[in-house]
Amino acid sequence: MTGYYEDGNLILKPVKIAWNYAKTWLLFDIIVVSIDWIILFLAADSDAQGVHRLSKTVRLLRFLRMVRILRLAKISRMSEAVQEQIQSQAANIHYSLFKSIFRLLLLTHLLACSWYGIGRLSGEEWGDHSWVKEIDLTGRTLGYQYTTCYHWAFCQMGVGGIAIYPTNTYERSFGIFAAFVALMTFSTLVSKMTSLMSSLNKLKDEETEQFRLLRRYLIYNDIPLHLSQRIVRFLQHGYRIRNEALSAGSHLPILDLLSQSLRGELQLERHRNCLIEMQFIQQLPPENRQTIQVMQKLAVNALGDTVVAHDDVLFGAGDSAEAAYFVQSGRLNYHWGEEDDSDGGIPVSRNVWIAEMALWTPWTHLGDLVSEDVSRLVVLHVEQFCKCVRESGECQPAAVAYAKDYVDELKSRNSNMNDLFISRRDKQPARVSRQASMHSAMADGSFGCCRGFWRTPKTKTNVLPMDG
Repeated sequence: MTGYYEDGNLILKPVKIAWNYAKTWLLFDIIVVSIDWIILFLAADSDAQGVHRLSKTVRLLRFLRMVRILRLAKISRMSEAVQEQIQSQAANIHYSLFKSIFRLLLLTHLLACSWYGIGRLSGEEWGDHSWVKEIDLTGRTLGYQYTTCYHWAFCQMGVGGIAIYPTNTYERSFGIFAAFVALMTFSTLVSKMTSLMSSLNKLKDEETEQFRLLRRYLIYNDIPLHLSQRIVRFLQHGYRIRNEALSAGSHLPILDLLSQSLRGELQLERHRNCLIEMQFIQQLPPENRQTIQVMQKLAVNALGDTVVAHDDVLFGAGDSAEAAYFVQSGRLNYHWGEEDDSDGGIPVSRNVWIAEMALWTPWTHLGDLVSEDVSRLVVLHVEQFCKCVRESGECQPAAVAYAKDYVDELKSRNSNMNDLFISRRDKQPARVSRQASMHSAMADGSFGCCRGFWRTPKTKTNVLPMDG
């Protein structure tokens, strides 16, 4: 059994799942299975004298088995689940067009099969003259029979005509039903397909017009070619991100309806990959409730997303460090000293934190971080990070111990220090109480080196380069 959603909550209790199935699909499944069992029973118990009579009943029951096609209604939910995974707006429109065409073809197929079945039953079972006998369709190949029926069903949609007409009351009644179905569904499907095609053309026309006006603006204002290319390239990337809903920083108004807990879970899943790359987070108990709460607070309040263009400078040497950075995509180079400036700088790896030391000690950047391509980064703001950690009674002492060890290691490698420093410690920090960690830090004289995780700052601390 599979779960279901009720009032926005996922129900996984077997009793409730069984009751929900009993209220929805149970009766339908019983009817379908019962028809199959009746057919098997009649076929097994038929004698030579009643073969002809039973064969008529069996053929009628087999025709009634077509009701199982109604289970295709479940495909709609599966199709919606697949469509939710499509991030491109253009691809989403193409997928919707494909669904509309598939529904149209499926509807035509059902009408064609039903039209043929009624023709056979009315002629063979009920003894009436039928359209099948009228055109002698039974003597033709299976392919010709199917295409003839499909052609008739397609003509009921109001497209073209065919010289096949009802010859008895059953066929005439079904013809009226088919015309009614075509009136209700075909017009709706065609209207939807037209609307989707218009949306797709509008999407392309809007992009073309926007960039045409942009190029005219750049030419009219005599913008240099190299700068124009940078601007156009960046905006093309940003436009694609917006249309494909890939911009992690975009705000969706509907998300405001989420509860605080669900919003925290959502943001944590968005930023989980970058958070678990921090050694401090790795050393916290993974299943601990306070650890999860701290990670959720960090994801909601301290983490942000940014997109930078080619040659954009994220920070320069001498700037006060106010955030740490995590590269998600693109290429960045770190320029540190004259040698790095001459050879293009140090390539920055993805999935690593840059300037993480700003989280643990007042820091001034020692080099320049420059984007070599359109890049996406996660930004972890220092003040919000300290506030979130400080509010946790269990994580705060671990942060104090980690900050002390981190600063000690940073001082020991002072001769070869830069903003790309990555701690290589494997030591698990001891879990001590908040008061004990405060006394330990003050006793070691490191109170002025580490961030104030345990106290609310009354005034803004000046960010100074760390003294080796």
